[in-house]
Amino acid sequence: MTTLICWCGVDSRGASSLYVVSDSRFTWGPDARWDRGRKIFLRAGTTELLALAGDVTLAQSLMLGLSQ
Repeated sequence: MTTLICWCGVDSRGASSLYVVSDSRFTWGPDARWDRGRKIFLRAGTTELLALAGDVTLAQSLMLGLSQ
């Protein structure tokens, strides 16, 4: 399961920032897990933010290739 939390910062002019947070654990079964996974990607030079949820192993590998 992936935890994904988003919130918006507001100042006197209105919405001024967006924060996105996720966990970093990948689990392949009861005894197989990795606690340093990346599930949020920001593409350089764009305003695109991609967040992965569910079975993210394949998608995470593909996103790492696109973000470099």
